[in-house]
Amino acid sequence: MTEFLRQVPLPKMVVAVAQRDVVYASTTFGASLAHSRLEAAYLIAGVLGSAMASWYLLMAGLTLGLWIQRLMPNEINGLPVPALKPSVESDAGQRVIRLVRDFHLQPPGPDEWKALDDAVFDLYKLDDEDRIVIRDGLLKASWQWEHGRNRSVEPVCLGELQTHARAFLASMDVWLSVLNRRRMRA
Repeated sequence: MTEFLRQVPLPKMVVAVAQRDVVYASTTFGASLAHSRLEAAYLIAGVLGSAMASWYLLMAGLTLGLWIQRLMPNEINGLPVPALKPSVESDAGQRVIRLVRDFHLQPPGPDEWKALDDAVFDLYKLDDEDRIVIRDGLLKASWQWEHGRNRSVEPVCLGELQTHARAFLASMDVWLSVLNRRRMRA
């Protein structure tokens, strides 16, 4: 796994599983899972390559918020990882494993990255609001890269606006219904 995030289309770690010994360059991290099942390595690679991990590392990383695109080993070690055995055996875990194996055969496109993110979100049992926070937070954090800075001044697209409006209205409707008030619509 490289210590730098790559823009694909949002910043994500580049992660791979090797079934042999590998010598790492100075900007690459590695972990040995010699006593674990191979599926656990693919699961961890999927989690690390997901939007959830990138968002977490951008929020929790000490150097990433300072326009430095480097990760430190202790930042990666702090990432919450689900219990491996039950996760590998779960439907969401199997989807993550299958996607990562496919990534080794053919480079993923935007649809495949989204499918991985959705599978990891399911693995962590994240609700719709958590998914919005992660995707939007990752998008906004990516603005520190040149491509992202240019995108930060573009008008919002209708799909993004609708997603945020639905999340806002769902929260507000609960409060207004308790107060026996009118509902908000946009």
